[in-house]
Amino acid sequence: MPSRSGSKPFTHLIALSYHPENDFTIPKPVAYEKFYPKFSHITATTERSGAMAGLFAENDADAYRQSMWNFRRHFCRDNFDRNLFNSDITVLMNGNEYRDRVLTGVSPTEKQTALEEAKALSLSLVYYLQTELGFKGLLPRPDVFDTSNGLAAHPYIRESRRIKAEFTIREQDFRIDMHPDGPVDYADSVGVSGYRIDIHEKAKDGGPNITSAVHGQHWVQQLPPRRTHPRTSSKPDSCLQKHRYNPRYQWFLPGSFHRMEYRRSCRFIGGILPEHG
Repeated sequence: MPSRSGSKPFTHLIALSYHPENDFTIPKPVAYEKFYPKFSHITATTERSGAMAGLFAENDADAYRQSMWNFRRHFCRDNFDRNLFNSDITVLMNGNEYRDRVLTGVSPTEKQTALEEAKALSLSLVYYLQTELGFKGLLPRPDVFDTSNGLAAHPYIRESRRIKAEFTIREQDFRIDMHPDGPVDYADSVGVSGYRIDIHEKAKDGGPNITSAVHGQHWVQQLPPRRTHPRTSSKPDSCLQKHRYNPRYQWFLPGSFHRMEYRRSCRFIGGILPEHG
């Protein structure tokens, strides 16, 4: 069943570390021959391809350089004493974007088929990197996602859920061409986000997608908590600006210029580190 027009691709992430002295080649996935043509653009390093088509970046010891490995690297061993850990940990999500089927508006059987094929695509990419490009030391990490094969427990779905929130941050609020003097300021902001506008599909007129067209042309965005609270009123956003007087929001208001005062206790959830080398 082909992907429906306008449907969003999704990705089944897989966590990897790299140990060049070892051979961790996985069994050949059953669907490998089907997905093999999708990997023809991928190369060993970014020197011979675009930044997101090379597994490793050239000369990235002194600064971050974009590559498949670095783009979703969750743990960088260079941030620690080199003798402590024997590898980075990354999560592959380039080259394994699944587009063949959709997850919504189909039967449970069709949905399950799409999920299984997305997993097979990610495993096929790992096998390709190990056998065709020679990176046999790539090791799927079951400990990262607590799964048997290193795959995430659930797929990564772009725009998977939306809510009608009390307030919605719009690109018009932080694009430099629309606000040359700075982004819209929110008095109740609890943090900032520097992520770009990220829409992969091309423009309707066939031109570049918005991600490319306005790349680097936006301010850091402030994050008011009301963006995550479902709307409980039919009033427009402009009528909800009195949120500062609502006790629910008092937990998030700044206690001083240099620190954030939390009116409720917070819990820090630590990340997973690789085993010692």
